[in-house]
Amino acid sequence: MLRLTILMFATLFAAVPALANPTLVIDVETGAVLHADRAGVPWYPASLTKLMTAYLTFERLRDDPDFTLASEITVSKLASDQPASKMGLPPGTPVSVARALDALIIYSANDIAIVLAEAVAGSVPAFVKRMNETALRLGMSATHFENPNGLPADGQVTTARDMAVLARALIFDFPERAAIFAEPVLKWGKRRLRARNSLLRTFDGADGMKTGFICASGFNVVATASRDGRRLMAVVLGAASGNLRNEIAAHLLDTAFARAALPSLEHDTVDLVSNQASRLVAPADLRAQICARSGARPTVAKAEDLDGWGALLGRADDRKKAAAVLGGALSALRGIVDHGTAAVVPDSGELAAVLAGLSVEEALDVCEHLAKAAMSCTVLAPGEVVTPLSM
Repeated sequence: MLRLTILMFATLFAAVPALANPTLVIDVETGAVLHADRAGVPWYPASLTKLMTAYLTFERLRDDPDFTLASEITVSKLASDQPASKMGLPPGTPVSVARALDALIIYSANDIAIVLAEAVAGSVPAFVKRMNETALRLGMSATHFENPNGLPADGQVTTARDMAVLARALIFDFPERAAIFAEPVLKWGKRRLRARNSLLRTFDGADGMKTGFICASGFNVVATASRDGRRLMAVVLGAASGNLRNEIAAHLLDTAFARAALPSLEHDTVDLVSNQASRLVAPADLRAQICARSGARPTVAKAEDLDGWGALLGRADDRKKAAAVLGGALSALRGIVDHGTAAVVPDSGELAAVLAGLSVEEALDVCEHLAKAAMSCTVLAPGEVVTPLSM
């Protein structure tokens, strides 16, 4: 009876994921909110900041006939000194605005964000001032910027709601720039650099926009996709890994597309979603979970070493596939569980990926977390972890 109750509990999570980190799904055309969970909670934007850097660059291209895609701008020492990810151009190197935008949006280059900021506004402080003025004008009421690239800064804050407002402004104010957000590869001389937004390669209909990551924020993404004449946008903040970020975004978008003929969960438009006051509520700081110095993770061991409560993470018909299932689940659990024992367990003619050595609360947390991305997970009681498939 105990296992039946837990199985029902885990199945409920898989059907209706309980998302602890901020998430939002909207219809791009109408702005209608299709899903919202903590969408107004302050969060560090990381490289989603570069969406505003792109917006201001597009404005300058629109308003100044002397500033064009062919205009050459120069890498400063400040730009060159920025940490990765970056293009690594030495000071004094000229680069066209068009190529700079490619590097900014496709590869999320921190040095190029500074290059564009200095070219557009004359200096980084002047550009940041313009960023914040534009955020207010667009209605991003909980957003404040400190730099053009999203590198760590305590005062740099946004919400999922505000990022969706900014992304819609980019789409509607600058439709002629849409293609750059859908580019899967940046070609730079002899280098071929994959876009940071890997959903462009893995999700059916994906056509934009931007990812972000710093330790404090976790893994963020604003993702758009189009199917059957309908375009949706998902915002995911604070995922524990890049893979989990993609899985959550894909799950949210797939679910929203599947509900095309049904009423939305919420009927408000995104601009009517309430923000929490960023001056009163500090953003969550995920550094300890995402970038812990110890890097502690569950140990991969033999089946006979499994004990305690655990989780069935998936199954396969050969050991190589089962090991891949195990590795993918452990990657998604980065920062969530730092101990326990994992193994591939043969049972009933199949192979199961199992994580054990947990308390019942930890096992439930593991399955709740994996359910965010619609990943398989079933809680296992003591005694079930070695033979999970025959129980």
